[in-house]
Amino acid sequence: MLVLGIVVGCQSNKDPRAKNLVPGKGVVLLDGVPLKGANIAFRADPANTFPFSASGLSRENGEFSLTTFLPADGVHPGKYTVTVFAEEELNPMTPEEVLKAEQEGRNVPLPVFKSLIPKKYNDPDKSGLTMEILPKGQKTEIRIELQSK
Repeated sequence: MLVLGIVVGCQSNKDPRAKNLVPGKGVVLLDGVPLKGANIAFRADPANTFPFSASGLSRENGEFSLTTFLPADGVHPGKYTVTVFAEEELNPMTPEEVLKAEQEGRNVPLPVFKSLIPKKYNDPDKSGLTMEILPKGQKTEIRIELQSK
């Protein structure tokens, strides 16, 4: 389920493609709990006036800001398909451990990741997450609610 939400304001970017951007701030939750470190991608509908996609990374409290051209510059009004990626590394090595292993001539294992959310949310054709961003002057809310089952 995806509930809408965004606070709309002015954007002053020099890139002419960015003139219609609205702030893209929201929250992502898994089973009602803020999801930290999730990559959120908004894939623009081809029918949008400005067919640019946007993305963001959630913080500790699940909040994120969307980027289209410059960090946290916002998103164009229009319809989007949303995907979310959230993984944890199962065999993390610190940079110091990697350096020591390399100096000793040992093989450094490739990282192994585990998804923290159902894989359907990674696929724009299966996520079931859509969003319509309203034009400047109208309020929208971005609230992405994921379910682990």
